[in-house]
Amino acid sequence: MTERPTRARQPRKPDWLSVDEAREIILSQVTVLGRETVPLTDALARVLAAEIESSVMHPAWDNSGMDGFAVRSEDVSAASREHPAVLRVIEEVLAGGFPTQRLRPGEAIRVMTGAPVPEGADGVTRLECTEPGP
Repeated sequence: MTERPTRARQPRKPDWLSVDEAREIILSQVTVLGRETVPLTDALARVLAAEIESSVMHPAWDNSGMDGFAVRSEDVSAASREHPAVLRVIEEVLAGGFPTQRLRPGEAIRVMTGAPVPEGADGVTRLECTEPGP
């Protein structure tokens, strides 16, 4: 064969857009919808035009957003894998239940998602970030 070597094809640089240019293009393609008031029963799959706030707290207490242990941040802030915080679990609170004890230093209360955070606790440690003690 007597083919001549060919030059490697240089990849073409894309035409980059600035964020402002991209935003301008996107906004030129959309139509702003007007606002309307509809009954709540007809509001499914709609988007609010403004934020709303409830006049009442619901639930009326701080609740856990995950399964884990209600703790005092003071007790766990310096914890690491090498130097774990060891706390005594004094109670378990299910969603729908209420704690019967106040959390004191060196203690934790097992809480399920939705359970009230007990008095004395200022945080919840995720269950997956803990290990059972001896």
